[in-house]
Amino acid sequence: FPDSNLVNGGVSPMVRERGLRAPQAAPVHLCRHCGAPLAGEAAQAAGFCCAGCSYVFRLVQEHGLEGYYKIRDAVTVPVGEAVFQPRDFSWLTGLQRAAEAVPGTPELILEIQGISCAGCVWLIERVFHQQPGALDIETDAQLGRMRLKWERGVFDAVAFARLLQSFNYLAGPPGAEPPV
Repeated sequence: FPDSNLVNGGVSPMVRERGLRAPQAAPVHLCRHCGAPLAGEAAQAAGFCCAGCSYVFRLVQEHGLEGYYKIRDAVTVPVGEAVFQPRDFSWLTGLQRAAEAVPGTPELILEIQGISCAGCVWLIERVFHQQPGALDIETDAQLGRMRLKWERGVFDAVAFARLLQSFNYLAGPPGAEPPV
């Protein structure tokens, strides 16, 4: 087949010689937050696949965390409904009180759901460091855990967990330690 060797950006010599136009693929519109393809004119006009992605995109901008989009995976899981659901964090209040009752720097290990890439870890850690009294965080994406250290009486673990939820990450009580 004479057209099997494509050159000049995928245009065959025969097409070029005859002045024919190669068929153009329809442009693919992607969600500005998660990178998923956008279906329908309304989604394409808005730039988001769902209200959750639109909401989280706005939060990322408001918190000055645009760097997330430079290091996240090309496509992440779209934001789920959990971002809009109220949650009871009374368990976290008790864990924070217990951690602050022990001498030394308060520390807590929590489970974290919703991490899909290195960009998520970066975002979680930046959000943590924006909190009053935040000292140190270690996030393990593979285990879905984070270790927090904070200034006693200043840091608010529940406010941090609620803010993480607004970014589509769910904090939970620590589970069993993984085997070493």
